[in-house]
Amino acid sequence: MSPNPDTIASAALGVPLARSYTLTNGFGAFTGRAIGTTLGSAKINVARVNLGLAGGRAISVWNLDQPLPAAVVEEVRRSANVDRVLALQI
Repeated sequence: MSPNPDTIASAALGVPLARSYTLTNGFGAFTGRAIGTTLGSAKINVARVNLGLAGGRAISVWNLDQPLPAAVVEEVRRSANVDRVLALQI
């Protein structure tokens, strides 16, 4: 990820701060937004993220500390390069 580290000179508590990052990986170019920004904007805490491959496709499983509101699920579904979103509550 670039820039790394990202140094923020100053910020106000509770005020969103626009940031831009370049993400690269071994599978191909990243186009779009990182899903974490959608969850962060909705104040959803991510407890754990598991990454892997299934049938030759990259997958991620996100464990959250609270149920995901339907509007946030829909926003994630509309994100670039997201094929499927399954929201499970166990």
